[in-house]
Amino acid sequence: MDAQANRMRSKKINLIINFKPRPISYPFLMLQKLTFCAFKIRLNGHVLRAMFLCFILNVLFLVIDRAIAQTLTLDSKNNSTQKLFDPNGYYFPKGIDIVIEGWKIEWIDIQALEYYYDNEFHYDSPRLRPPVVRLTITRPKDQKKLAYRCPNPIVSPEVLTVSCPKTAIGAIFIKGRFLDKQGQFWNRKEVLPYKTVVLNATITVENKSGHRFFRQLPFTYWEGD
Repeated sequence: MDAQANRMRSKKINLIINFKPRPISYPFLMLQKLTFCAFKIRLNGHVLRAMFLCFILNVLFLVIDRAIAQTLTLDSKNNSTQKLFDPNGYYFPKGIDIVIEGWKIEWIDIQALEYYYDNEFHYDSPRLRPPVVRLTITRPKDQKKLAYRCPNPIVSPEVLTVSCPKTAIGAIFIKGRFLDKQGQFWNRKEVLPYKTVVLNATITVENKSGHRFFRQLPFTYWEGD
């Protein structure tokens, strides 16, 4: 009977020591290894010491695991914020005035990020929005101003594509690329309003008579009011 009892006890001990649940994370893997040590201590008769050690280890590694999870979450948020390209602002053709049929192309206004939401500003965590691009033209003889929202623009660090099919002078297309991939021109001291070139683009105008006008120009920047 004693021999059979010893064999059953030995089998039970082996089952306890060899039990290896799948680790949730690296700290819990370490917790399993140390807990197995605690089981060995218990089997040698130090029951209270083993129970206390297991309790301390569980609390310690639970705190560590939560701290690591929070750190990874913050890093993920910071990385996602850093990857957001911010082109928000106004862009002005530089060099010559483009006047067609009495109308001058003044600027394009790009909005692709939101800093104000939930009734407060979030400068450290802006959120993406579908890009909105508006083209403004003026008539020099009486300073009349017209603004058009251009549908389905493409705005990215690599390319800008804007199409305004119906304006007072016909269809206007703007295609170019930003010279600086960082964006946030409004928050950079080296970008001087109306002076620093941040975009090169080709402007194409197809008037109502079917004639086309092409001009490649640099664009300066202003953040707006």
